Amino acid sequence: MSGANHSFLSKITCTLFFLLILYYASGQDFPVSIKVVNSKKEPVGYASIIVTNRLDTAQQFKKSADSSGNARFNLNKSGQYTFFISAINYQPLEKRVTLTGNQANFIYTLEQTGKTLDNVVVTSQRPLMRQEDDKTIVDPENLVATSTSGFEVIEKTPGLFVDQDGNIYISSLTPASVQINGRNMRMSAADIATLLKSLPPGSISKIEIVRTPSAKYDASSSGGVVNVVLKKGVRIGMTGSANAGMQQGTYGNQFLGININNNDGRKNSNLNFNYSRRNSFEQIITDRIFTSDSMLSQDAYTKYPGSNLYGSFGITYELTKKWELTYDATASYNQFDNNSENVNKLFKISTGEAFSNSLNKVNNDGSNFSIGTGFETKYKID
Repeated sequence: MSGANHSFLSKITCTLFFLLILYYASGQDFPVSIKVVNSKKEPVGYASIIVTNRLDTAQQFKKSADSSGNARFNLNKSGQYTFFISAINYQPLEKRVTLTGNQANFIYTLEQTGKTLDNVVVTSQRPLMRQEDDKTIVDPENLVATSTSGFEVIEKTPGLFVDQDGNIYISSLTPASVQINGRNMRMSAADIATLLKSLPPGSISKIEIVRTPSAKYDASSSGGVVNVVLKKGVRIGMTGSANAGMQQGTYGNQFLGININNNDGRKNSNLNFNYSRRNSFEQIITDRIFTSDSMLSQDAYTKYPGSNLYGSFGITYELTKKWELTYDATASYNQFDNNSENVNKLFKISTGEAFSNSLNKVNNDGSNFSIGTGFETKYKID
């Protein structure tokens, strides 16, 4: 029994001794505070602190100091550690420390390197295209460098197609309505193209594309709307074009046209004048066989000379950024003098003997004159 009791007491003693060791070991960790300052005793915020156990280098603790330069670690009371502290614009510091359990607060001073970072410039680039409400906004900044005129910027804009006549298409067979600074340009496609070619590429601030125009746009905008917004201070001023030419065949056609536009801040005016003179003809020759030996031969010749004179004037005044007034006036004069001759001959085929001959002459001449005026006011709600 005494041997058994001795063995039992030994086990209890070992167990208590082991628990005592665990209890003692668990009480070895205690909080250690590290404060980082500079030579002026000012806190160095967000410094990087690495604590490495020298007896077991695999045991490593990493922390960043707070804005006041403070950091806390739970370390062994009798541990041997290496403190490595670093911060931007300061020389790194390395300290070997053996804890004794008496010192829980450490203050370390970092020396400035004498070098500062160069100025950092943060740049950002706007996207080429972005969506706002019912329209697509195109930033032409990336297109300007490779363009020589405003028209080339339009040609290189994704989603826009320009034909040889200067018409701009979005996504349909109908040309888009072109606006400059939100105003309808009462000009032909060729004149608008000429105007855009005269603008430097850097004068365009943005391009607004409306694929499906709402009710606030004109009915002529069924092909979409392209609004070219110019930079502040850019004025188009007075522009104009003139054209003249002729077409020659059996008879000749002549035409002459003048277009003047003036964009002066809040006022936009235009003047158009066109004259054309045509002289065309039509000839129809037919032969009809009625019997085996009779034929009706007809020769109808018609000449269509005429002339047309057209003029228009318009002025738009912007009362406010949302309210504008427009006045338009048009006048046209047309004159025509058509002459027709119809020769009919009925003859015998075998002998050429004529049964009958007839000549019909018809003259149709006249003229008309029309004039129209219109007044429009437009208020933009949004």
